[in-house]
Amino acid sequence: MIKFFKALEFASEVDIKIRFVFKKTSVFAFTLFATVLLAQAQKSPEESQLRAGQCYSIPDSKTYLKSLQANPGAYPKMISELGSEKIANLQNTDSTNYYFCQVKCKNLTGLMETFWTTLSDSTARFSDMNGFLCSQVTIENVQIVGSIYGPQPVIHSFWAFESNLPETYQWLRKIDFKLPLNEFNIQLKSLRITLNYIASSYMTSTSPVLKRAGETLSHFADGTDQGDLSLIKYVLALAETNWSLLKLTPGTEDYFTFLALNPHARFVEYGPTALTGQK
Repeated sequence: MIKFFKALEFASEVDIKIRFVFKKTSVFAFTLFATVLLAQAQKSPEESQLRAGQCYSIPDSKTYLKSLQANPGAYPKMISELGSEKIANLQNTDSTNYYFCQVKCKNLTGLMETFWTTLSDSTARFSDMNGFLCSQVTIENVQIVGSIYGPQPVIHSFWAFESNLPETYQWLRKIDFKLPLNEFNIQLKSLRITLNYIASSYMTSTSPVLKRAGETLSHFADGTDQGDLSLIKYVLALAETNWSLLKLTPGTEDYFTFLALNPHARFVEYGPTALTGQK
């Protein structure tokens, strides 16, 4: 009888150990599976397929301003690139929090360059999975396995002038980027559709200022040589001010025209030299 109970006790211990090992193995397998899925969802765009001036974000690089200010010694290269003065001037508020992400962009020689960009989001979205994302990274319901779907971050490539990030514009100017004529015309066609839509909205207003802004936008989008030249001249003037809204008086025609053009018309600044006259 004693031997029986000892055998039973031994079998119980073995069962517990097996369950423990199985549990650890299951947790490891699930963690590995989740990591693989995340890596697949975050798979970077094929760099060989990108054109000069196109970029993609690196989500794993995301760093919050709060972390940077709390431990600046851990981010020497990042601070050096962004500039300590710029970082010092950034302050989180009750409504806005700043963060930083790296982007990789293809230069004119076909090489990829990596640099930091500055972003901000609503403080209320701090714990929201859809908030505080790097540029052109979206949360999408993607297939995990079989018929099972779940929210995962997906990385999209983008033109540097589409990002509305000051650092990407600075990079484009640094490399003296110019859009090929065919791509410029594609962007211009899309812009005309956008401007016509906004112009129609403006001109339904009872405000004389909005009506005049709508007429200006309609002229920019009319598809005539004169309309294109007027658009290019207007955008280049904005580029000289670094697209600063602070230099415009709120409620004026130029103010509402600016709101319609930024960021949709940013690409015009980087048009072919033959069109913009810029060298």
